[in-house]
Amino acid sequence: MSELSTMMNAATMRVRKPHIEAIMALGVSWRTIGQVGEYQAPFGVMNGIVADTGLFEPGDGPSHVVQPVIMAGAVIDIVAWRTMRPDRWHLITGLGWCMGEDQLCRPAGVPTILHATPLEWLAEGGRGACILDWSAAELVTLRSLDAIEVPDTGLAKMLRQRLSQPIKLPRINVRRGTAHAA
Repeated sequence: MSELSTMMNAATMRVRKPHIEAIMALGVSWRTIGQVGEYQAPFGVMNGIVADTGLFEPGDGPSHVVQPVIMAGAVIDIVAWRTMRPDRWHLITGLGWCMGEDQLCRPAGVPTILHATPLEWLAEGGRGACILDWSAAELVTLRSLDAIEVPDTGLAKMLRQRLSQPIKLPRINVRRGTAHAA
């Protein structure tokens, strides 16, 4: 088990009735928590601070809701946010660019659902995806999707803006080498 998986398991074990009630007050049903819990830890509780780097550092500090960021079945990052500001989150490693990345592979004609926050992703039972890092290089993979469904015009505008940015190409040099004898 990876260090992040161990951290997430410990955070899940810290969840108590007041934490569940706080999440439910934010619009997440008991049933939805159970649905997500069938295939991953729905959420946990961890203390920590946001470092100067923008990353979340577990340790002393206020309590945060944490959720695993999973890729290919492994926890690659943990996203942390406060119940009073679910629209602001921070990653522990910075490797997680998207929650629900496996949901990005949809059949033609079936829109990919994109949520604005990790809380909204949880409230929808982990269906769809949530972009965690809008500057991630992987964001360009969304261009290949047939259709994307978003909950509001604000997210649609941000998505349109990010996906219409020109692709940066590297400078390509042709190396002039010496001829090699056969």
